[in-house]
Amino acid sequence: TASFSLLNTCMMRQEQAQFVPYARRWMRLHVNVPVRVLVQKPDCLHIVNGRGTELSEGGVSVYVAVELDIGDRVELEVADPESGPPLRTRAVVRNRAGYAYGLQFLLEDRPPVAL
Repeated sequence: TASFSLLNTCMMRQEQAQFVPYARRWMRLHVNVPVRVLVQKPDCLHIVNGRGTELSEGGVSVYVAVELDIGDRVELEVADPESGPPLRTRAVVRNRAGYAYGLQFLLEDRPPVAL
């Protein structure tokens, strides 16, 4: 799915990445990648450019100049320099500090786990 492709793409770009050693569910990867956040508002679709700063299997930290509330659902788009078309996944806002947002990838975008 798009969120796993995004993680793989960023991990292959090791020269731009630095691992963050926190005790979390998933390992975080420091990145500096351009992103677009698509926000559906009642009156129109807002498309805003920003930067992805940390990435994990579960989500991404982004800096984007748009007003979002905790719980808002957005689409996140990242250009994939390897394959051409951008990768897109859905996410929900879990936290914010100013225009820095913590986005959690939505489960329906993740592949099923084999037991």
